[in-house]
Amino acid sequence: MTDILISKVAYISEPGNEINEDIAYANRKHGWIMDGATGLREANFTSDKTDARWFVTAWGGYLKEALEKSHDSLKYIVKNGIGSVKELYLYEVNRENIDKLDLPSASAGIYRIEEGTFEYLLIGDICLVIEDIEGNVRVIKDTKLEALDNIAINELNRMMVSEGLSFNEARQDIQDLLIKNRLLKNTDKGYWTLEFESSAVDYCICDKLPLQSISKALFMTDGFLAIHSNYNYLSIKDLVSFVDKEGLEKLYRILRDIEDEDKECHKYPRFKKSDDASAIYIKYIDE
Repeated sequence: MTDILISKVAYISEPGNEINEDIAYANRKHGWIMDGATGLREANFTSDKTDARWFVTAWGGYLKEALEKSHDSLKYIVKNGIGSVKELYLYEVNRENIDKLDLPSASAGIYRIEEGTFEYLLIGDICLVIEDIEGNVRVIKDTKLEALDNIAINELNRMMVSEGLSFNEARQDIQDLLIKNRLLKNTDKGYWTLEFESSAVDYCICDKLPLQSISKALFMTDGFLAIHSNYNYLSIKDLVSFVDKEGLEKLYRILRDIEDEDKECHKYPRFKKSDDASAIYIKYIDE
């Protein structure tokens, strides 16, 4: 084996509704994917359509420059970025004492290819799937946030089935549970995500892998991963194979078709009909 080359880089980021609070970007050197979360009470303090969209856009601007110029670890770059984005946010909102429930946050996946290594960082519930040169597939994901979401989704489903509530009624009735879970953000009893506390980065998943050990890499937000995790359309291994042969766009259209056929969220209980969906796909060849 000689040089390891990237034969394909593709990414997609599509809204589940009118406003996309995800962001994705990828090239042959680095990339990032983020799933933004606006405050639960839907207050909006920034000039963008939602605070979550402002937040992921600010991070995209920071990462574009930082990953081009810095050779520091991704962990260091993200910690530094928290301070930079927080400064921008405080200037943008021009107010003090914003409640924790109103602060924007995001799950994030970042990668960098440098000196024969694939370095990655995950925080929140971004999923990374890596296929090695022998075809073995490994799923890398922090499941803490997913576990809390599943508790709320199970309760929503119980209300719809046992109490006969409509989706909108049940969704409103689990609001207190969603607030309880959100207050666990960046705590030992909850989950870790990208916000304004640099200590959260100490709990991220990060590693460096030799490029010669990797065949394919696929990053997904939970909205895209839903085609496997919620709808059971494909196994993880088949999902990677489908993307390799057919592309991200075709799989995305299938995802939306499944959701359109279950608009009331009865067959597949979830928080909304369609979530923002983003993914990055990278394929390597050796020559």
